Amino acid sequence: MSVYTLHQAWRSECQAYRFGPKVRPTAYEHRQWLGAMAEQKAATLIADLGHKVTPQDHNDRCDLVVDDGLRVEVKASRWTDAQRGSGRYQALWHNEADLVAWYLVDADVWYVIPTSEFDRPTNVAIWSRDPDKYTGRWSVYQERWDLLSRALPFSIQEES
Repeated sequence: MSVYTLHQAWRSECQAYRFGPKVRPTAYEHRQWLGAMAEQKAATLIADLGHKVTPQDHNDRCDLVVDDGLRVEVKASRWTDAQRGSGRYQALWHNEADLVAWYLVDADVWYVIPTSEFDRPTNVAIWSRDPDKYTGRWSVYQERWDLLSRALPFSIQEES
């Protein structure tokens, strides 16, 4: 292959990349990115509160371990419109954790819910686009980061 032919092939690839159709991420890739972003944001918020945060691997039973004992599952949801003008924020929780930190991305609001409040691994939903107007079951857990310290095992709290 001549240098000219190689150069032309490279130039064609560059133009196809630059001017070709934009590749949109799949729904799975978007959910992966959303989850990773929420985990990073939660870890930063928790560390700013003075706690030690250890991110876990993808296949572990929870997303974060706080102060070497408290297991935190992080969920992220976007508003999903329904057919009749309503909609919801929704997340499915099924891992082994002590707290669920649920981030409503479009509202920039967190819900910190002890897993003891769930009957079993469950689906959680908020049916109000504006979480400040929501008065349902999970409303008392909006921005309740103080529950981190309360949920820590007693032996860890004594050491602090």
